[in-house]
Amino acid sequence: MRVICFQFQPRRSAALKVEAVTTLLARIAMSASDVREFTVQRGNDRGLYINYSFTSRSPRRIWSTLRSRALAHRKLGPGLRRATIITCQGSRGWDNYLLLHHFDQRQSLDRMAGV
Repeated sequence: MRVICFQFQPRRSAALKVEAVTTLLARIAMSASDVREFTVQRGNDRGLYINYSFTSRSPRRIWSTLRSRALAHRKLGPGLRRATIITCQGSRGWDNYLLLHHFDQRQSLDRMAGV
């Protein structure tokens, strides 16, 4: 099992409501048969970030779904692209994680094979 972490930073996109993002990601998790566990964790008391974790044996499918249903979402997508960092555990857990999306477009991203 591997984990994809979708970190949302609300202050980077003031127009997005945490509730709307949480609802969207929970719907994705519940409709994706590959997701074995979905968790939500606030980063600290001030809500500087929220981590949404998707645990799956098929992280490629989850990543593809997150790209098409969250990052490309008609209403929420533009704000999410400006306010998220998305990572995936590598073959050695978080020691060799993949950076799949970063709000800072200058960051070098990793590719997931087969996607």
